[in-house]
Amino acid sequence: MPIDIAAFAYAAAVAGGGILGYVKSNSVPSLAAGLLFGSVLGYGAYQTSRDPNNIGLLLGTSTALGGLMGYRFYNTGKMPAGIVTVMSIAMIVRIITRYISPPMAPIKANVCVIYKARELRSTLRILLVIGWSASLLLPLCCLAPTEYHLSLQIKSFNMKVTNLDERIHVMDNDSNVMTVIKDIAMSGLQEEAFYVLDIGDIVQKHQIWKEKMPRVDPYYAVKCNDNLIVIEVLAALGIGFDCASKSEINKVLSVGVDPSKIIFANPAKPASHIRHAAAMGVDTMTVDNESELHKIKKLFPTAKVVIRIRCDAEVAQCQLGMKFGCDPTHEAPGLLRLARILGLDVVGISFHVGSGCQDPPVYQRAIHHARILFDMADDLGFKPYLLDIGGGYPGSKGSSIDKIADVINKALDEYFNTDAVHVIAEPGRFYVASAFTLATSIHSKRSVRGNENSPNAITHNMYYINDGVYGSFNCLLYDHQHVTPLPLKSGCGKMIPSSIWGPTCDGLDQVVENTLLHEMDLGDWIIFENMGAYTLPVASPFNGFPVPKVHVVADESIWLLLKDALPLTEDHFVIGNTPANLRLGLDIGGTDIDAWHSPTIGLTSAEMLTEGAATQSPFIYDYVEVDPLN
Repeated sequence: MPIDIAAFAYAAAVAGGGILGYVKSNSVPSLAAGLLFGSVLGYGAYQTSRDPNNIGLLLGTSTALGGLMGYRFYNTGKMPAGIVTVMSIAMIVRIITRYISPPMAPIKANVCVIYKARELRSTLRILLVIGWSASLLLPLCCLAPTEYHLSLQIKSFNMKVTNLDERIHVMDNDSNVMTVIKDIAMSGLQEEAFYVLDIGDIVQKHQIWKEKMPRVDPYYAVKCNDNLIVIEVLAALGIGFDCASKSEINKVLSVGVDPSKIIFANPAKPASHIRHAAAMGVDTMTVDNESELHKIKKLFPTAKVVIRIRCDAEVAQCQLGMKFGCDPTHEAPGLLRLARILGLDVVGISFHVGSGCQDPPVYQRAIHHARILFDMADDLGFKPYLLDIGGGYPGSKGSSIDKIADVINKALDEYFNTDAVHVIAEPGRFYVASAFTLATSIHSKRSVRGNENSPNAITHNMYYINDGVYGSFNCLLYDHQHVTPLPLKSGCGKMIPSSIWGPTCDGLDQVVENTLLHEMDLGDWIIFENMGAYTLPVASPFNGFPVPKVHVVADESIWLLLKDALPLTEDHFVIGNTPANLRLGLDIGGTDIDAWHSPTIGLTSAEMLTEGAATQSPFIYDYVEVDPLN
C-alpha cells in the first residue's frame, strides 16, 4: 500500500506544532494549543496539495505556524480568538480548493500560485516557496501582540496592572543607555529634554543590597522618586515602602502592595493622613513628639508606633536631625512612658542619620541607642520587634555601600543578634540615583568676551538648555547635588570656560556655574548622569517649560526577568526597531520577541528574581506602548 506522503507530513506537522508549543513555554496547555493549531493548519495545507514536491514546505509551515500560534495565543490568553483565526484559515483554504475551476487548480494555501502549464512548473515552484514563506510571516505579523497583560504573584504578593504613563523599551544586548540617547537625540525629531530610566540598574542595586546586608529588608523611600514603574519593579522584587503622605500610600497600594509592607515614616502627619492610613490598613507609623502620640491615640489607637530618634551623621548630603527625631537619651524614654499611659502599642525604634551619609560609624552609634531603648521598652511591658535604620545610602555611579554595610552588619551582630527583631531600612537614592540619565539640548548660546584691550582676554560661553533648577535641577538647590555635564558629541579644539543655564526667566536658573567645554552649537546635546534622586518628584513646569518625559528601558535578560515576575505583563512592552521613534508617534515595525534566544544565565527568571540577581548588560531599545496615566 503506497504511503500518502502529504498525510504523513500532516501528522508530522501536528506533532511538530505540539512539540514546538511545549518547548516554547514548557507547559502542557501550550503543548495542547500547539497540537490544535498544528492540526488545523496542517489539515488545510493537506487538503490543498498532496504534491510530494511540497512536503518540506507543508511540514515546515504547518509546524512553525502551529507551534508559534499555539504558544502565542495561549500565553496571551486569547485562545478563543486563535481558534477562530485558524479555523477561518482552514475554511478559506477548503473553499478555494473545492470551488476554483479545474483549469486553474490547484491553488496553494494563502499563496494563490497557479500552475497553468508544464513549462512554468519550475518557475512557479520558486514562487511557491516565496508564497509559503509569506504565509508563515503574515500570521506572525498579524498576531504579534503590541501589548501584553501579565498578572503575577510573588511570595504570595498579589499585584495588579495599572495604567502607566511610560513605555518600556526592550533593547538588544549590543545597546546601552548612551547609544539609545544618541539615537533619539540625533534623529532630529526630539527637541525637549528627556530621561532614560534603566530598569536593569535598579535590579542590580537590589542584588547588591541583598548581598551586602542580607538581614536588612529595604523599604524604598517613595519621596525620592515616585515613578510608577520604579514602584512596580521594586514591589515585584519584594521590597517594602516608606511613605510620607496619603498620596504616596495610595500610589503604592494602587499596584497591589499589601498595607503591611508600608511604613508611614513621617513623624509629623496631618490628621487627615492618619485617618486615611487607618482606613487603608497602613498601621505602622513613626512619631518623635508627645502631640503626635496624642493625635494617634485619638485617630488611630490601634496603630503600631515606632519611636524615631535623632542621631546625625557628621557628614551627609542632607541633614534631617534639626527637623525630625527625638533625643535618644532625654526625650525618647519620656515618649515610651507616655505611650504606655495612653495604651498605645510601641513596636520599635527608628532613626535616620541623614540623606547621602558619608559618616559610616554613625550607624553603630544609632543602633546602640536603639538597643538601649528596646530594653527600656521591654521593661515598660512593650514587645518591640522592629528596628528601622533609615536611609543615607549613596547610589551614584562609582559609589559604594560597602563601608556602611560593614558597620551595620557588625552593629546588628553586637546589639541585635536575634531573629526576633525585624530590621528594615529606607533606601531611596541608593536604588534610583544612577538609574536615571537626563538628556538636554542647547537652544540658545551667548559668548561673553573679555577685555579686548587685554592680551589675555578670555571668551566665556553661556549655554541655555531646555531644563533647569525649576525642573530636574532643583536638586542643586534642595538636595545639594553636584552635576557634571557630558557633551553627547566628542569635541575637538581648545577647552573654553563655559556656564550652563536653564530655560526660565529667573536669573538664578543656573545649572553649572563654571566648567570647561569644547565649542558647542545650537542643537547639541548635553547629558547628565545620576539624576534619579529628588529630581522629578519636585520638578515643576515653571514659565511653561515642561517636566521631561521618561523613557523606560530594559535589556533582553531583564525583559525575560520582568515578563515572568512583574505586574508589568507582556502588554507593557512594545518591541520596536527604531529607538528614535520613542514617543514621537511614528509607525514602528515590531520584531518577534519569541524569536529571541534566551541569554545564558543558568537561572530561571523566577530564581533570578528570588535571589535579586540580574545579569549586567546594556539595555533599552525596542519597545512597548502602554495606556496613559489617568
